[in-house]
Amino acid sequence: MNAACRAEPSGGAGLTLAAEETGQLTTDHEISNLRAILNGAAGGSIVPLIRGGLKYGFLLRFDLHENPDVRLAARFTDDESRHWQIDQDLHLEALENRDNW
Repeated sequence: MNAACRAEPSGGAGLTLAAEETGQLTTDHEISNLRAILNGAAGGSIVPLIRGGLKYGFLLRFDLHENPDVRLAARFTDDESRHWQIDQDLHLEALENRDNW
């Protein structure tokens, strides 16, 4: 499962802002939508494989006060080589390709 996350900082800009770091999210602390710990954070925007039951996070740098309408999406390829996109509202969409994500 090759997973990547991007953001659209402002309406109409497109999903152009890629994650700067990725990492497995800690399971030792309570994780909320606003706070989490990336264990073994690595530079880049792609997680090559996420095994069942694990949680990963993507670090994107932008200012929520300046970009209140930011939109997030993640793309991944499943174990049968099908491509998918899921957005922040958990809408899952089948894709023809990954568009170099």
